Amino acid sequence: MGGKWPDPPEVSMNDPQASLKLELYRAQLDVVKAQSQAEIDREKANTKAEVDSSAADCANDFAVYQEVYKGYIEVAKGQIDRSLQRAEFVQKVAAAAGSLYAAIVGLSFSIKEDAKLPVTGIVPAIFLGLSFVLAAVYVAYLTDPSGIAQKPEGTVLRSNQDSRRDTFILWTRSSAFTRRYFLQTSVVSMGFGILTLPAPYLARDLLFWWLLGLGVPLTFLIPKVVDLVSKNPR
Repeated sequence: MGGKWPDPPEVSMNDPQASLKLELYRAQLDVVKAQSQAEIDREKANTKAEVDSSAADCANDFAVYQEVYKGYIEVAKGQIDRSLQRAEFVQKVAAAAGSLYAAIVGLSFSIKEDAKLPVTGIVPAIFLGLSFVLAAVYVAYLTDPSGIAQKPEGTVLRSNQDSRRDTFILWTRSSAFTRRYFLQTSVVSMGFGILTLPAPYLARDLLFWWLLGLGVPLTFLIPKVVDLVSKNPR
C-alpha cells in the first residue's frame, strides 16, 4: 500500500550535509505518507460505494418483495369472496334457466288442447334444481375445516415471512376449498339441466330413466374424474 518507505540516511557525526539529508528524508516520508493516505481514502470510497450500492439493491428488493407479499395476501383474502360469487353465479344461472324453461314449456303445452307434459319434461327441472341445491350446500352447509399448522420459525426474517404468507394462503384456501366438490357437482348438474331442455319434446318414458340413470351418477362422478386427472397429468 502506498510507495516504498525510504531507507534512513547515513549521517556521520561531522557530516556537513546531515541537516539536508534529514530534511530530504522527512520529505520522502511525507510523500509516502500522502500516497498511503490517498490509497486508503480511495479504498474507503470504493468500499462505501459498494456498501451503498448493496444497501440500495437490498432496499429495492425488500420494497418489491413487500409489494409482492401484499399481492399474495390480497389475492388470498379474495378467495372466499370469489368462491361465494361463483356459487351465486351458478344459482342465478340455474334459476334463470329454470324460469325460462318453465315459461317455454308452459306456453308450448298450453296452446295445445289436452296436451300433457310428458314425464321427460321434469328431467331438466331435476338437474337445475339439483344444481341450485348443491350450490346452496357449498355456500351454507357448515363443515369442520382442517387445522392449518404454521411451520416453526427460525432466525431468517425472509423465511419467516414466507412461512407466514404460505400459512395464511393455506388457511384461506382451506376455507374456500373445503366444500368445493358441491360447487363442482352443481356446475355439472346445471350443464345436464341445460342440455336436457329439449327432453319434454321427446315424449318417451324410457328416455326419462335413461337421462336420470346416466345424468345423476355422472353429475357426482365427473368432478372426481377431473380432480384425478388434474392431479396426475401425463
